[in-house]
Amino acid sequence: MNIKLFYIIVLSIISFPTVFGQPIEVANFDFSASVWDSSTKTLQVKRSENSTFASTVRIIRTNLPEWTHSGLAFNVEIAAFAVDNYSQQSVKISDDIHFSTSDFTGSTSTSIFKYPTLTLPNGFIGEEGGYIVIKWRFYKKNYPFPYDEDGWTDWFTSDLEINLKLAPLVLPSSTIDGPDIICDNGIYTITNPGEISLIDPSGIAQISYLGDNKWRLSRIEFISGEVKIKSKVGDVEYSKSVIIGAKAPSILGGSKVVWSGNTYYYDVIKSDPNSSLNIEANSFPGMPYSISIIENRIKLETFNINSNVNDYLIKFKVTESNSCGVSIPLIYTVRFRGGEGPAQ
Repeated sequence: MNIKLFYIIVLSIISFPTVFGQPIEVANFDFSASVWDSSTKTLQVKRSENSTFASTVRIIRTNLPEWTHSGLAFNVEIAAFAVDNYSQQSVKISDDIHFSTSDFTGSTSTSIFKYPTLTLPNGFIGEEGGYIVIKWRFYKKNYPFPYDEDGWTDWFTSDLEINLKLAPLVLPSSTIDGPDIICDNGIYTITNPGEISLIDPSGIAQISYLGDNKWRLSRIEFISGEVKIKSKVGDVEYSKSVIIGAKAPSILGGSKVVWSGNTYYYDVIKSDPNSSLNIEANSFPGMPYSISIIENRIKLETFNINSNVNDYLIKFKVTESNSCGVSIPLIYTVRFRGGEGPAQ
């Protein structure tokens, strides 16, 4: 074989670059941090309108002397395409992006920027998401070997990773309307219902669908308690608390923390004026306080004690009874400060 021909063949094999080793390449295609998730390399796509993304594209060129002489012309085209993961169909989402010799004029830089806007048509990307493909080519004119044949190159594909996903589906909120307390059953209207369930730790009620976005909550045990009707719409949960049976009373006045040598009063308030109260609030012999009950009022008297004794925890237990049953107990705890140390 002719030695010169052999040398040219070997040189061509060694010198001809791969797709990712071209003398002109797309180095970056960047997006604003407000739309770009760098951890997953993902852009979020709108569900009901076109999605536009302002971007920054950077190309680089070889800095070897033979690529920087004044007679060398640069003509580069870049195009961006979106691909749907499910259909594998693609659509061009960029206007023509051009770099020319004038972009390099007066500069020795080998890195040049442009700022195109990408527009993704509404509805193109489905639930499976997609990705963006960046392609580029350049026109060879007066280029050194092995690019010395004038004309356009083939299209090259960038290895940049740009994923696309649909924005989370925003579903209408669910509202639950109906009584806050029931004796036997109640009717509830749920707008925009999702997955309906009943949170009922004590097993005292059940819920059934009546049609037309209405549900019946029915008591199945003659004990009182609290349940929650839940409507789960997508990943969002909406709930309503309902008292089954009698509602517990409340306690007003007094103080949660008391000190020696004082008198405190606590008023027990009925939730139902026709119900009856049961108040358990006792003091034991030897305790440095006394408790008395006057109708619906609890009187707590604290005695003088040394400042170095332990705290005391004093508990009131009250329930309310009516034709719907006995309420769940309300436990009210008062701390009698006697100094440092754990409570008795």
